[in-house]
Amino acid sequence: MKRFTGAVVALASLALSRSAAAQRAWPVDLQAVATNSSIRQQIVPLGAENVGSSISLRGYEASLIGPSSGFGLYGRYSAGEVGGASKRQLLEGRVLIGSPQFRLEVGYAERRHALVDSSLQYLRGGFTTTTNLGTSGIAIRFRAIGTMPVKRDGVPFNQHLGWEGETNVSYTWPRFPVFAQLGYRIESMRHPTGDEEQSSLVMGVGLWLKP
Repeated sequence: MKRFTGAVVALASLALSRSAAAQRAWPVDLQAVATNSSIRQQIVPLGAENVGSSISLRGYEASLIGPSSGFGLYGRYSAGEVGGASKRQLLEGRVLIGSPQFRLEVGYAERRHALVDSSLQYLRGGFTTTTNLGTSGIAIRFRAIGTMPVKRDGVPFNQHLGWEGETNVSYTWPRFPVFAQLGYRIESMRHPTGDEEQSSLVMGVGLWLKP
């Protein structure tokens, strides 16, 4: 995490120095953002009443895609308090295919459950669209992802598919490649012991170099 933060600061310093006069075009589409998520988690264990919990996670997201090559990478890391200690809750990586405006995404993730002391490994695939509203600096993003669990605590199991939907609105300052975003994410998944749904409000601030 310290290396990632240092890299973001270095990129931000370089970008700010090169765009002091005006925003410029870059050869790649690069985003690096620090996020804070307020999550409401609901789990319905088989034969039991609905169990709910509120979770706060802090993390980092980064994506890089070449408009000319049509390929890129995405990574996400989140951690939060569990049992009085900060523990990793999500680690994810994806391969991007397409353009900054529309791209297909295929990847792998590992996630820990706050209410159930177990971890889950699963495959993910879907698409993301990004619409820039002219030269206003405002962008609207929508993401739809399907999930396929493959292991729970290292043990294979058969499982129903899940899904995740996300949308956010961001604003990039006109003279600097710095942006702020506000979004909403919802995820639904069925486990061997019950159903789970997460809804979260996601806020972030970061660096966005646009082609």
